[in-house]
Amino acid sequence: MEFDELKGLSKTDILEQFGDYYNDFFSDIWMYRVNEKSCFFCKKYMYIFFQHDFVKKIELKRLKANYLM
Repeated sequence: MEFDELKGLSKTDILEQFGDYYNDFFSDIWMYRVNEKSCFFCKKYMYIFFQHDFVKKIELKRLKANYLM
């Protein structure tokens, strides 16, 4: 699925497609972890921004561990 297809969907539509979320239902920003198999130390997250309970914007952010184990 292309993330741009999510724009305009309601919070209920997002719940049906992605399930649980890390934030409160009444929050305007929800976060989901996007699995990435290629890098164990990299974690990719999708942030969904709502306006009036409909998706306004989607951002993908990658967090990477900057240390050696």
